[in-house]
Amino acid sequence: MKLLSDLKEWMRSQVSQPVSNPKFAPDENSDPSTIICRVTACHSVKHSGHGLRAIILTGSMARGEGTYITQDGGVRVMGDAEFLLVFRDRASVPSAGKMGGIRDDIENLLAAQGISCAVGLSAVPTSFLAESRPHVFAYELRSWGKVIWGEQEILNLMAAFEPSDIPLEDAWRLLQNRVVEMLQFPDDFTGIWTALPVETHYRTVKLYLDMATSFLLFAGAYSPTYRQRVEKLRELVPREDKENWPFPMEGFVQEVAACTDWKLGGTTEPTSWDSNFWLKAVLCARQLWRWELVRLSDAPSDAADRNLFSAWMQKQSYEQRLRGWLFVLRHEGWLHSWRQWPRWARRAWQASPRYWIYLAASEFLFGFAEALKSGTAEDGSQFSSVLDYLPLSRDRRDKSGWPEIAREIYFNYRQLLVETRL
Repeated sequence: MKLLSDLKEWMRSQVSQPVSNPKFAPDENSDPSTIICRVTACHSVKHSGHGLRAIILTGSMARGEGTYITQDGGVRVMGDAEFLLVFRDRASVPSAGKMGGIRDDIENLLAAQGISCAVGLSAVPTSFLAESRPHVFAYELRSWGKVIWGEQEILNLMAAFEPSDIPLEDAWRLLQNRVVEMLQFPDDFTGIWTALPVETHYRTVKLYLDMATSFLLFAGAYSPTYRQRVEKLRELVPREDKENWPFPMEGFVQEVAACTDWKLGGTTEPTSWDSNFWLKAVLCARQLWRWELVRLSDAPSDAADRNLFSAWMQKQSYEQRLRGWLFVLRHEGWLHSWRQWPRWARRAWQASPRYWIYLAASEFLFGFAEALKSGTAEDGSQFSSVLDYLPLSRDRRDKSGWPEIAREIYFNYRQLLVETRL
């Protein structure tokens, strides 16, 4: 328990510092990720109870590929710091509400140290690790996850598997999630930027990086780190079958390499990438999205986007559809949501809530990008029909512009899809 006592002592020394001068001052013995892990470990152990077995850092920060920029005299972490809190199977796993309170406290404590960082905390039973199946998250967790507190060998509970075991649907889902996340900050959107807002820029960089991840999984050349993925892409450029790729590889590799360089080495806010960078990324994502769906659905390569997606919807089993809609019912309350039952029943016959949210996001984002490219975009209102795809409907008044539609799609994504596999 020495580690825990050391962390507690460190925590007391940190929180006792005057808040009037909260800026982070890096030295040779400290960096943002170290402080983030220390604060997260201390506060999570203190408030999670006795059933906690381990705290695991995962994601790009665990791989040493986090992005930190200097901002307002402090440090801003782009993206988030992702942690798994693993509990004994017989212990009571904290509710989402309690985990949200712990997360908020951690973020406030970090802010007092001059570190702006979104923290992701997922509480899971031990069986989550022992029963994990092949997918991108599980592969990267087992390969690169770092136990920052608790049982150091706990990741050995996860079954080993090869990247070739990861279902291609998971690669497509990864791409589709990044597409949805392009709608996260709609108020930043103007359509014409001389320099992208920092959040929009970061989401665009992430879109390129995970386009590379998704494509490499389909090409049978996946690697777990950003640098390795760039090298794998370069190896594909001279291949004889490159005419079958979704886009010219040389240009794609150049964009991914530039994004990788910034992701791993960026220390200041970007100033040189404008709206053309955003538009090019979204149009490229659409090409990859179509290419992957053709392979998943066996639909003709010249099929319209909507027909491609419909063909893929038909591949989904009725069990998958039912499980997704049962989750929506539990989330919204069986009796509280009764007015939505007829509409949900019609949607459930065709696909799960995940697929309907994905369809709304891709149809809206790709359609709006094409309209921007051709100069026919108004304010996004021509795509407002996608709101009918969404499982959750809030007040629909004044939901006709880009920000309003994007906000509704992202709300459904956050409520129903994040941290679930349904």
